[in-house]
Amino acid sequence: MEEKCIKSFDGTTLFYIHKKTKNPHTMIFLHGIGENWTVWRKEVEFFSNKGYSIIALDLRGHGLSDCPIEKERYDIHHFSEDIQNILKKEKINEFSIIGHSLGGMIALNYCEMYKQLPKSLILLDTAHRFPYETNHEFKLSPYIVHLLRKLAESEYHLVNYFPHLSNNRNELKNFKEKHHILFKLLYHTPLKCIFNCVDSFHEYSDKHIKDTEQVLKSLNIPVLIITSKKDKVIDPKFSKELHELIKKSELKILNRRHHKIPIHKLTELNTNISEFLTKYKL
Repeated sequence: MEEKCIKSFDGTTLFYIHKKTKNPHTMIFLHGIGENWTVWRKEVEFFSNKGYSIIALDLRGHGLSDCPIEKERYDIHHFSEDIQNILKKEKINEFSIIGHSLGGMIALNYCEMYKQLPKSLILLDTAHRFPYETNHEFKLSPYIVHLLRKLAESEYHLVNYFPHLSNNRNELKNFKEKHHILFKLLYHTPLKCIFNCVDSFHEYSDKHIKDTEQVLKSLNIPVLIITSKKDKVIDPKFSKELHELIKKSELKILNRRHHKIPIHKLTELNTNISEFLTKYKL
């Protein structure tokens, strides 16, 4: 497994891991908001052992990839272009995309933007439109959302009291060295990056929902949609909507209450995906 970096179209450095095998079919793993490629560690191992080539990246603003400050650099199209840049660099023509939550939204947008479609999509706990009411992101109360937004915009408080959530890499490094145990328990993603993603995706969804639904109705690749029966972050109804829109889709509803399927439902998840890929000879 190689660790690699690439300068994307706007100069943002992206980090990803790559394992190339004799099988030309590559599995592209896209994580959710506030996470990084390591949430897929077990899935990467499982499908690598089955002979698939693998790419798992840290999305811009996450993990070891760059964290741009400007909100416009979190436009959903930018995430799709990042994927396209990696595919071009690695000369990948046959691939499937596995996206969880935010990663699933990006996977769908990629299919809107490019003619070179994946051979299949696997969408976990995701939606094709913004899944929250205004100021109720992540099903939090408006008061908590407002507080977090104010915190994200306060450089003083972030640097001095919440360096693990700031964009300042030096402060982040110092915090990690002093509190290495605590650091492992906290998200690595700057808070401002999280809200930049949320706001950009919300704006895009509001403006382009009809176009998105039209693309999904015409999508002619196999799609596996998996959701948790009691997901409290993204309501399972959004997965059902996707299933109704995409004619060549299959819907699996797992009897769980977790949003993080890649972590909490490994065996069942890997079995469902493996059977799906085998069915379509991928």
